[in-house]
Amino acid sequence: MRNLERRIKYLRDSKFFNEVSSELRSQVAEVIQEARFPATDIIFREGEFGDAVYLIVEGRVVILKEDVKVLYLEKGDWVGEMALLDDEPRSATIAADTDVLTLKLLRKDFDTVLESYPEVRRALYRILVKKIRLDLDKQVKAIQAQEQVKQDIRRASEVQDAMLPSGTLTQEELRLTGTCIPAATVGGDYYEHVPLDNNRVALFLCDVTGHGFYCGLIVAMAKSCLLTQLNNDPSPDAVMTALNRIIYPFGPEWIFMTGCYILVDRETKTLSYLNAGQNHPLLYRQLTGELIRLNTTSYPIGVLPDIEHNVYEESWEPGDWLLMHSDGIVEAENEHRDQFGDDRLKSCLMAHINHSPVEVKKAIFNEVTEFMGEGPQKDDMTVVVIKL
Repeated sequence: MRNLERRIKYLRDSKFFNEVSSELRSQVAEVIQEARFPATDIIFREGEFGDAVYLIVEGRVVILKEDVKVLYLEKGDWVGEMALLDDEPRSATIAADTDVLTLKLLRKDFDTVLESYPEVRRALYRILVKKIRLDLDKQVKAIQAQEQVKQDIRRASEVQDAMLPSGTLTQEELRLTGTCIPAATVGGDYYEHVPLDNNRVALFLCDVTGHGFYCGLIVAMAKSCLLTQLNNDPSPDAVMTALNRIIYPFGPEWIFMTGCYILVDRETKTLSYLNAGQNHPLLYRQLTGELIRLNTTSYPIGVLPDIEHNVYEESWEPGDWLLMHSDGIVEAENEHRDQFGDDRLKSCLMAHINHSPVEVKKAIFNEVTEFMGEGPQKDDMTVVVIKL
C-alpha cells in the first residue's frame, strides 16, 4: 500500500498528471512501475523498439545522439513517448547521468490511458509542443553557432592568405612566383621569399602535418619566427635552429613541420640550404640540362628539442631554374588512386623550361588538376618557381 501511495504522489507532482483526477492517478499508479538506474546505465538505446515511456522522478538523464551529449532531462520530464506515438524505433539513446528513479509505463498501459482519458491526451499535447519549441530553439542556436564558426574560419583563411607573399619577386635577372592552394579553408602549407639585400634572397617553404585551424596557428608562429630571425642572422643553420626552438615546445607531440630553407646569393652564385624533410626542391642547370635534387639534410622541425644541421651548398648560373613544392603536388591522386608523382612534375618543368616562371607555375597546377580529374584534393598544394 505504501508503494502505491508513493507512486500516486510522484504522479501528482508531475506536470503530466497533476491536473488529472485523483481517480485517474490512482488507476495509473496501479500499473506504473518504479525503475531505478545507477549513474551511466543505459535506460534504452537508439534503434530499439519502444516498449515503455519513463517519468523521471529523481536524478538526471542525458540524451545521446551518436555518442554526443545532446540534452539533459530532470525531475518531471518524460522520455520515450515519441517511439510509442509514431511506432518507430528509438531515435536516441537515454542514459542515467546520475542515479535515477523513474516510473515506467508499458506501451499497452500507455495506449489505454491515452485512449480512455482526454485530459491525458491534452497534457501530452502540451508536453510535445514544449519539446518542439525547445528543439526549434536548439536548432536556431546551433545554426547561429555554426555560422559563427564559419565566419571565424573565413577570417582565419583571410589572415592566412595575407601571410603569404603577394605577386612576384624580381631582383635583377632573378624572377620568382609562388601559389598555395589549401585543401581546407585553413591550410598547413606556407612559403616565403624575402629580399635581404641587393644580392641575397631568403626562400622558405614548409608543410605542417594535416590542415585546419591548428595548422594555421603553427604557420603563424613559423612566419613570425622566420621574419624575426632573418633580421638577426639569415644563415640556414640559424634560421632552422630558431624555427625548431619555437615549434618543438609549443606543439603537441603529433604536430611537426617539414621545411626547406634556401639562401640564394647572387654575388657568389650559390644556394645554401637545409632541407628538414620537405619534398626535394629541383635545381635545373640550363647549360648542361642537369636536374639536381636538393635532398633531405635533417629531421623535420619540431620532432627533437635540438637538431644538428649541416648546411649544404650548390652553385648556379644565370638562367638556371629552382622549383620548390609541397607533397600535395606529387601525392595528388586521380580517381584510380594513382599519384601524380615526381616524374610527371619533372616532365612538366622540362616541357615549359623556356617559358616564364608564372607560366611554368600555371602549367604545373593545370597538369595536376587535369590528372586529378574528379578526384578530391586531399592536401594543400604549393609551388614556388624561381628563374635564377
